[in-house]
Amino acid sequence: MSSNSNKLPPPPLTNTSNDASNDDQDHNIPTHIILFYKYTPLSTDVNEMASYRSLQLSLTSSLKLRGRLLLGQSLNEGLNGTFSGSYTALMCYAAAMGIDNTSPQSITSSTIVNYIQTHSKTPTSLNPTLLKSYAPAILTYLSTMNRTPRPIPPFTIPFSEFKWSLNVPNSSNLLSQVFPDLYIKVVKEIIGTGGLLESIKIEETGKGLLTPNEFHDQVSDMDDETILIDCRNDKEVQIGSFTSALNPKTKTYNQFPKWVDSNKSEVLLGKKKILMYCTGGIRCEKASAYVRNNMEEDVEVYHLKGGVHRYLEEYGSGGFFKGKNFVFDGRQGVGEEGGEVVGRCRGCEKKWDVFTAKNVCTVCREQVLICDGCEEKGDEYWCEEHDDLKGIYYTNLGGRGGEELESMEGGLKEYLERIAIGKEFKSRRRTVMKQLDKLATYLNVAPASSCDPNSPPQFCRSCNDVKCDGKCWGYFGLNRKNKLLGVGELAEGPKKKAKMNYNDENSKKKGQVDLKAVKREEEIKFLKKNNLVAPVLTYSHDVSGTKVRIIPPYLNTVTCVVKPKNAGLNIVDYLTEFYVSCKDADDVKNSIANGGIKVNGRNVTAVYEVKFNDVIKREICVHEPLIKADDIEVEKRTLEGVGEVYCVNKPSSVPTHPAGQYLGNSLTCLVEGELGLDVKSLKPCHRLDKATSGLVLMSTEKSVVNKFNGLMTGEGKVAKAYIAMLSGTPEIKEGVTEVEGGWEVDINIELKDAKAGLRGVVEGGKGGKVCKTRFEILERREGGILKVACLPREGRGHQIRVHASWLGLPIEGDVLYGGEGIGGAGGGKEFRKGCLEIMNGMAGEKVEGCLVCKGGVGEESFKEDQLLGEGSEIRLHAWKYKFVIDGKEVELGVGEPVWG
Repeated sequence: MSSNSNKLPPPPLTNTSNDASNDDQDHNIPTHIILFYKYTPLSTDVNEMASYRSLQLSLTSSLKLRGRLLLGQSLNEGLNGTFSGSYTALMCYAAAMGIDNTSPQSITSSTIVNYIQTHSKTPTSLNPTLLKSYAPAILTYLSTMNRTPRPIPPFTIPFSEFKWSLNVPNSSNLLSQVFPDLYIKVVKEIIGTGGLLESIKIEETGKGLLTPNEFHDQVSDMDDETILIDCRNDKEVQIGSFTSALNPKTKTYNQFPKWVDSNKSEVLLGKKKILMYCTGGIRCEKASAYVRNNMEEDVEVYHLKGGVHRYLEEYGSGGFFKGKNFVFDGRQGVGEEGGEVVGRCRGCEKKWDVFTAKNVCTVCREQVLICDGCEEKGDEYWCEEHDDLKGIYYTNLGGRGGEELESMEGGLKEYLERIAIGKEFKSRRRTVMKQLDKLATYLNVAPASSCDPNSPPQFCRSCNDVKCDGKCWGYFGLNRKNKLLGVGELAEGPKKKAKMNYNDENSKKKGQVDLKAVKREEEIKFLKKNNLVAPVLTYSHDVSGTKVRIIPPYLNTVTCVVKPKNAGLNIVDYLTEFYVSCKDADDVKNSIANGGIKVNGRNVTAVYEVKFNDVIKREICVHEPLIKADDIEVEKRTLEGVGEVYCVNKPSSVPTHPAGQYLGNSLTCLVEGELGLDVKSLKPCHRLDKATSGLVLMSTEKSVVNKFNGLMTGEGKVAKAYIAMLSGTPEIKEGVTEVEGGWEVDINIELKDAKAGLRGVVEGGKGGKVCKTRFEILERREGGILKVACLPREGRGHQIRVHASWLGLPIEGDVLYGGEGIGGAGGGKEFRKGCLEIMNGMAGEKVEGCLVCKGGVGEESFKEDQLLGEGSEIRLHAWKYKFVIDGKEVELGVGEPVWG
C-alpha cells in the first residue's frame, strides 16, 4: 500500500535479515530493485558533470549495486535511475540521496546508521555489519556534495519517492540478475526524445499530479469529455494496461509528441479532461506538460504520480490496470503471481506475456510476443506494424534458392505499388527498396533451385549467436550477456558488440554476403580507377588569378527510380524531360542501344514504357563542381588514451565528405591524397558546412572517430570557438541578451526548408531544438564590420549562422541568411568562362551524350556556389575545440583565417 510517510515501504520479503550473500551477487537469492527519478537542475558544465558522475560511480560501486543511472547535463533535466542489490545497500543509497547535505549539523558514520535504521520500516531486515561498512561511502558522498564550491546545486530525493520491487529467481524467471553491470552516463535528456521536449522547463513539470487513489477515482468516473492516454510504448501496453486507456502505439518515447501534434485536432479536440500515465511517472512529467502547452487553456491535464508502479502497490489486481507492468530490466514484466495474462502470441493468438531477445520483428527489431510453441517452428517474425510484409521480407537470406528469392522480390515489388503514393509511406518505401537491393545481390549468387538444406540456422537478432536461448536481453548487448552468464568482469558502461566472423560456425553471417564490404571495395576501385584521391595541386589551375581545382570528367553510374505519376512514359521521353544530362534524345537512344542505360539490370529498347518503381541505371559523364586549390594544413596529433587524430584546416568551398557531385573535390579525398593514405582509410569525426573554413578532426582509427564524434555532438562535451565577420545593426529582441563585450542569443531553431537546407528560429519558445550562442567582440573595423568570437553551447546545424542573422548581424558572405555578398571564392564572368573552357577541353575524346563535353551546357549546369560564386565562401572559421578526455583538458586548433 502507498504511504505519505517519508519512510521506505517494507521490503516485499521477510527473510532478508542477513543479505550479505546478495552483495556477492549470488544468483540464487532474491534481489531488491529500486526505481527513482528527480527533475532538478544539475549543471551544463562538462567538467562538473564528469565530477558528479565519478562521485555517483564511487558511491554505487562501494555499495556493490548494479543498474543504470542517467544524469542530465542541463538545468531542465535531473536524474533517472534504477538499481538492484541487497536491501541494506539500496537503503544506504536512498539515505545518501535523502539526507539534507546543506544541514549545518555534523554528520558522522554513526548518525548515518541511526538515520537509516530510523527511516526503515523493517530495521530487522538490515544487515548491521554491512550497514556499518557502507556508512563511510555515504559520508564521503555527502561531504563532497557539501564542499565549496559545490559540484552541483544541492537536492534531495525523499525516501517515499523510491519505488521498490523484488526479483525472486525461480524456474520461470528469465534472469537471476536483472542488471549485468553498473552503468552511469551523462546525457542530454534523462528520457530521450531527440530534443523534442528539451524546451520544457523544470517548473512546468510536477503539475497535475494525482495520487493512485485520486487517479482511480477519476478513471472510475470517466465520461465522454474525459480521455485516458497510455504514454508508454506499444510493446509495454501489449502485456498490461488500464482497460479504458487509449494506446498511441508508439515504438519510442520521441514519437509521443508527434502523436499529440497529429491527433490534437481529432482525438483530443473537445475533451475537457485528459488523464495520462506511464511506468513510474517520469515520462508523464514532460509529456503532460507538452499536452498542456498544446491544448486550449480550459482543458485539465493530469497524470498518475508514481505511475503504474505506485498504482499496483495500492490496488494490485483489484484495480483497473490489468496484466503486467513492463519494466526496463531483465524481468521486463512485473505482476502478481498467477495474475491475468492480457498479451497474445503474434503467431497463434495464444495468451502470452513473455518477451525474449530472439523474438523480434525481422524488419524493425522491435520485440514481439511469441509463445514457446511458435518459437520451436524456427521462423522469422513480424510486428503488427510490419505484418503486411509477412512472407516477403526476411533478414536471413543466406542459403535460400533463386526461386524463393525471386518470389520475395516479386512480392515486394507488388507491395511497393500499393504504397506508391503518400508521404506517410516514405520510410516504408525506403525500407523495401533497401531489401530489394539486398535481394538483387543474393540473386546473383544464389542457386537456381530450392533452398539450400545447409541454410544458416536461426540466430538471436540481439547478440548474433545461433546458440542463444533468448535470455540475453538485446538492449544489454553481447558483452552484457556474457557478464550475466558469469563470463568477464563488471564494467562501468556499455561495450560494443563483438565483431562477427563471416565464416564462424556460430555466426549469423555464415553463408551470407557482406554487402558493406562488397560496396566498399567497389568504391575503392572506382576512386583509384579515376585517380580521384590525389594531392590538391594535381588538378590545380590558375584562372583569372584564382587557384581552382578542376578534375577531369569521368564516367559514373547513377540510379533513378520511377515515381507513380511518371509510369507509362516512353523511356526516352522520361529521361529527356526530367534529367538535364539527357536533353538530347538521339544521345539517349544511342546510349540505350549500346547498353549504357539499363532498367532493373536489363537492356531495353527505345520504345520501352517505364513502370512504377523501375530502377534505371545510366552511365553519365561527371564534371565535379569547382573548389579553391588552397594548400591544406594538416597536423597529426597523438592523444594519450585516445589515438591519432589529424587536425585539418579546411578551406571554404570544400565539402567534408565525398558525396553527390563532390568526390575527388572533397576534403577526405584531398587529405588522403596529400598524406599518401590508403583510399577510404580516413574518416571525419564531424562535419563543417562547405562554405565554412577551419578545424576538421579526422582519423584512420574507428575508435578515435567514434570518440570525437560523441564529444562533438554531445551537449556541453566540447567548448567550440569560431571566428566570424558580422555586419549590420544588433537588435535586442526575443532570445537576445546584451552581455559584457557582446551578446548572447538563446532561442530554439528548426528546419524550415529541407530541400534548401534552410533553418530558422522558433519564436514563442515552443518547438525546435534548444540552442544558445555567445558572440564576443574581438575587433571593430571600418564600415561597421565586427570581428567576433562565436561560442555555441550546442552544435546544431547552422546554429551560429541562424543566431547571427536573428541578432541582426549576419555573417559576411552568408547570403542564405541575409549576409552581404562578398563575390564568392572565385571571380566574375571571365573566371567562370575560363573554368568551363578548361572543363570542356579536358575530355580528350568527347564523351557520347555528355552535353558539357560537347560544349552544349555552360553555367546553367551548375549552381552559383558550385562555380565559386556567392555562397561558396562565408566569413566563418572554426578556430578551436576544447575537450575533457579522461579528466584531462585537451585543446585542438588551427590558425586564424586570412581574412581575420
